[in-house]
Amino acid sequence: SNSGIRTSNSGIRTSDSGFRTSDSGLQTSDSRLRTASLLSPLAYRTSYIFISPISNLKAKALILKGPGTDCPSFTTRNKLGNEGWYFDLYGSPEMALRDLKEKSAEMSPYAKARDSIERPWYSFSVGMRASYVFNNGLALRGGLYYAQNNEIFNYSNPAETRIITTIDSTFDAKGVFTGTTTVQKTVLGIHTKTTYNRYRSLDLPIQIGYEWTKDEVNTWSVNAGVNVNLLTWRKADILGPDLMPLSITAFFDQKNVTYKSNVGLSLFASFAWYHQLGENSQLMLEPQIRYGLGSITNDDYPLSLRYTTVGLIAGIRWKL
Repeated sequence: SNSGIRTSNSGIRTSDSGFRTSDSGLQTSDSRLRTASLLSPLAYRTSYIFISPISNLKAKALILKGPGTDCPSFTTRNKLGNEGWYFDLYGSPEMALRDLKEKSAEMSPYAKARDSIERPWYSFSVGMRASYVFNNGLALRGGLYYAQNNEIFNYSNPAETRIITTIDSTFDAKGVFTGTTTVQKTVLGIHTKTTYNRYRSLDLPIQIGYEWTKDEVNTWSVNAGVNVNLLTWRKADILGPDLMPLSITAFFDQKNVTYKSNVGLSLFASFAWYHQLGENSQLMLEPQIRYGLGSITNDDYPLSLRYTTVGLIAGIRWKL
């Protein structure tokens, strides 16, 4: 009839109002899904029933449950959460690129001589940093770090002269001392000296950053700020204005060749990647660059010297 179709073998009866299965005992009052179920999937548990014919025209119902309270969430969120305090411990292999310039034209040969004898070696820094990260991704950071720039001083003078003084005692025939004889002799030779210079500093970083994440294990951030130098000291040999080796002790300089004990401010920028290790810890890798705003030499020294340092921060980050 117009109201529906009857099949005796399968026991399935369909009508305009719904369908009935005698074998499965499943019954629905309406073939259409309720609009409220579709609009509010968290408030209703909807069953989607697919009827597939099998042997002897019997039907089986495959039920796929919709979203409910026991279904997994697909929200992308960092396991550590967004807002809170974080603490970093890190080290960084670095390369310090120096910029040595003369303050007057007549000092240009002296600057070139220093550059030819003193060359950069490896450098490093170690530090700790605390951060507060807001839910919107904004991060405020501060800490303390120790940095050491190492250079090699390799001096050689193939035509250096030395005056050797010899004092001889004279005696008479009876062995009685009669006086001394002084002889001076000039000797030409090669003077070489190699020193591993160490320039050390203690700084306070003040930074602002922005963090974001797209999955549960990786977080990214960009950072910028300034480093406030607290103290600078060194132990090194440099080439003096007289083109001879000049030794500089830890906290003061000799022969009026001075370096600053505080070098002021430097600019900082970095791009960081944090990878989830545990419930409250992350691996941290952070390429960085630091640019010194001022010279590390005093105003009365004929040359200016500043550093640009590049490195890779590696460490562990904890959520407190």
